[in-house]
Amino acid sequence: MDVVIIFGDEKFIVELKIWDGKRLEEKGRQQLGEYLDIQKLDTGYLIIFNFNKNKKYGAGWVKLSVVA
Repeated sequence: MDVVIIFGDEKFIVELKIWDGKRLEEKGRQQLGEYLDIQKLDTGYLIIFNFNKNKKYGAGWVKLSVVA
């Protein structure tokens, strides 16, 4: 886990990655899912930094289903 934010009785898990293709993005999703499972949480955040010159800017939410 890269960042854990504890605010009152809430805990937020954040995984950070530098863009290096879809494979690394999938690995980040998998890691985040494992951390959420360990912490018994159902919501976390994956932030991907892209330093490519010709990137497209965007933001969005992706809901993942974790299979135990």
